[in-house]
Amino acid sequence: MIQNSFRTMLNALKGQRNLAADAALIEALPHVEEERAPLLLDTLFERGRPHAMRRLVACFATFPPTVQELLARESVRLRGGILDVFSGGSRDEKLSAIELVVRGDRASMSDVLAEGLAGDDPAVKDRCARAIETFASRRAGDAQARHAPFPPGEQPSDLSHIAATLDRAIHLWELHFRPEILTAAMQLAPWTENALRRKIENHRGHFVQALGELVLSTRDARLAPFVWRALGLDVVGTFAIRRLERRQDGEFAAALVSSAWLLKDPRIRTNFRRVRALPWLAGRLEPLARRDARNAFRILELVRCSGMTAARKLDFHRHLLLGDTPALREASLWSLIEDPSEHATQLLGEMRTRAEGHLVEVAQREYNRRRPEEARGSRFRGQPNASRSTPSRPPSAAPTLRSRLASSNPLERLEALAEVRATHVETSVADVISRLVHDAEPAVRATAVARLGALPGATSARLLRAALDDADPRVQANAIEALEQLSPPRFDEWVQPKLTARHPRLRANAVKALISHDAENAGHALLDMLDDGSRASKLSAMWVIGQLQLTPLGERLAFMGRDDADENVRRSANKLLLQLSRADGAHAGEERKVRIA
Repeated sequence: MIQNSFRTMLNALKGQRNLAADAALIEALPHVEEERAPLLLDTLFERGRPHAMRRLVACFATFPPTVQELLARESVRLRGGILDVFSGGSRDEKLSAIELVVRGDRASMSDVLAEGLAGDDPAVKDRCARAIETFASRRAGDAQARHAPFPPGEQPSDLSHIAATLDRAIHLWELHFRPEILTAAMQLAPWTENALRRKIENHRGHFVQALGELVLSTRDARLAPFVWRALGLDVVGTFAIRRLERRQDGEFAAALVSSAWLLKDPRIRTNFRRVRALPWLAGRLEPLARRDARNAFRILELVRCSGMTAARKLDFHRHLLLGDTPALREASLWSLIEDPSEHATQLLGEMRTRAEGHLVEVAQREYNRRRPEEARGSRFRGQPNASRSTPSRPPSAAPTLRSRLASSNPLERLEALAEVRATHVETSVADVISRLVHDAEPAVRATAVARLGALPGATSARLLRAALDDADPRVQANAIEALEQLSPPRFDEWVQPKLTARHPRLRANAVKALISHDAENAGHALLDMLDDGSRASKLSAMWVIGQLQLTPLGERLAFMGRDDADENVRRSANKLLLQLSRADGAHAGEERKVRIA
């Protein structure tokens, strides 16, 4: 009966037009029973008087916790009142409004906090900045914790609202100078990078210095990914280089290693070559590898992509290959196999006698592949009595080979694929090779794609056509070579787009294959590569000339050997010219004519 009477009274107040009704309802909120407070708020919201909404916001901090919780849930409906308080309220009222927005935790309400940064009260600015950082930290944590995609609408709405708030806060930087805004933007860098870039380009003053100092000094592991991203942010990149060349604490170093995937960005990767030392890796290699086995491969990728001298990189590899941590030894050897340089080849040769266990055999195989002329005398340099008639190790039984191809260790999978090639058993493991075409490791995918060339059929052609769109250019390059073996009807059509590829080896493979198929524009592409300003492009073009014995281009080679600005290009051109001139005279009339028109 009492409850019904209470509802009747509230229904009567809903239609009242005077201000006293709102005042009475608000005054009653701290005093009514918990179950009646929602009824009072519903009445106030239905009346919807602006002055009442403002009063609820202004008094938020004075209400009991149960009422505060109810108001926080309805923060979106109080938006007008919050804006009114920000435009003309006292300091305490504004702080109350900020607390309401934070407790409500609605991303769509975060924009009102950015406006609070433009006011005159330092305490309000400080609280708004910290509140915005809280919003950003929560969303950044959610984004990093999820391994599955966000439900439709959830990620775009929340993160876009916070990003818009940070965009506004960055724009207003000169009115608040709050480092919390930079910390928030760094945590959500994928969504705020454009705003940061615009500010850096337009205002290279206090903002750049503040952002750079934060990059240099922060010990917050959540901000480690931004140190990588900063490499691609114009002048801020200088601060990132200095940070990467300093020593880091354990958590920050671990976060840098785990976020090193950002080096896939060409801008970041290019600037990382300016980093000449990585002292923060010293003494932490084994702990990082034990923490996550994948860190071993990430560390070696960092060393490979850095601007360290070749000698220092080799010393680093040598230290790991002779160390006691299996994961680091294998990752180091894997990295050497990925590195085609002469320095890596020399270290592989050294490892044949200094490494232990199966690493000796792997190093020997790779060294023999690179230096086949030295492999003809004996199987292993460490076995001087081995003769040319020594039988090779028998191929693994099919089940064992299948098991190795399915290993969780990428080096083991790569070794097994090498054995498939050596023993010509592609047909018996064709299904496994087809699966490895989609392997997580690019080197494994590239090797598996190459083996498809020995498996004629529509399935192989389909997989190789898809491999032409792989993210890694090595996979695409090998796909072209395999397709050339299969020669499907649409070969020219599939390979033509790669004539303009940016990666030199990929482009060279396409040029070579299409010249072999007498494609009209392949000759033009080859000449374009010779005219390219890139050393790698010119050397790749000369590889094509040497492979196809294109003696008509001897005059162009002579010019490059005499006048090219790059010493390596001149030396390679003269060496190739000498090889062409020594070609068997019996084939002089069989020179391939490169069609230019």
